[in-house]
Amino acid sequence: MRIRLYSVILAALVAMALMFAGIAIAGEGADESFRSMDVNGDQMLDPNEFAQGYEGTSDAQAEFDAADEDMSGTMDATEWAKYQKAHGMEGQGGSGMKSE
Repeated sequence: MRIRLYSVILAALVAMALMFAGIAIAGEGADESFRSMDVNGDQMLDPNEFAQGYEGTSDAQAEFDAADEDMSGTMDATEWAKYQKAHGMEGQGGSGMKSE
């Protein structure tokens, strides 16, 4: 019984480590585009920063709200990386947003 419990705990720890590693890697890919959009340098995108670079066909605020998973009113690098992935913008070397 103890060995099974330890095995479950170990498996959970390994799964968490892999998940966080994946998030970190995704965040690294988004760094350049994220930093270019983060006008005030606070390492968060607010709706105005997002809208300035938004080039989609739908409402920028609606897109921002959908990407802001924790509903904090700001988008961090992890949320931005997930947004890029969901919209097929990963690995493009750019943000997929307006060029300055």
